[in-house]
Amino acid sequence: MERPSTPPKRTQAPPARTPPTPEITRRIEENRLKAKALRERTLAAQAASEASTTARTPAGFIATSDTSRKRSHASISTADIPSTSRDARAPLPAPERIQAARNFKSYVDHDFSKMTDTKGGFLSVEDDPFNKALHAPKDGEKPAHMTLKEWERHQVLKGLQRRKEGPFEPGIVTGKEGAKCRECGGAG
Repeated sequence: MERPSTPPKRTQAPPARTPPTPEITRRIEENRLKAKALRERTLAAQAASEASTTARTPAGFIATSDTSRKRSHASISTADIPSTSRDARAPLPAPERIQAARNFKSYVDHDFSKMTDTKGGFLSVEDDPFNKALHAPKDGEKPAHMTLKEWERHQVLKGLQRRKEGPFEPGIVTGKEGAKCRECGGAG
């Protein structure tokens, strides 16, 4: 059986676009001219409304009744000082107490004599007296109930057992002595 393959690309070009007919060309041109005239009318109406509503000075600012006048001396004199104005000549009122910096407002002063040592959050023997893992004897220390000779012998036996040597070495099992299957009784 032959494997399916991708069909070849079509080599036909898409049909060429026909040029617009003279009727369509005439309608396109009419619509373009109508849109152009409508835009010119809108711009002219905007310019006329702006010119008639706002009078401007020669500098281009909007003209008002007091634009060309100087302010009177009374309006800028300091005879009537507003309450929000600060006078640098007046003495400052004494502060009731020194204010803390904004960064230190939430600072709490701790009394270290009343604090307890938490060991950095780790459990200790004092925290949990019944935990056997915390009370496990050290590996290098001799238990109190053993003599030094017994301890050395015990360490040697533990080393042999860990390395599987001496009496702890796994033996080679022969066919006669080998384990038998419980169900069928055959040699495994």
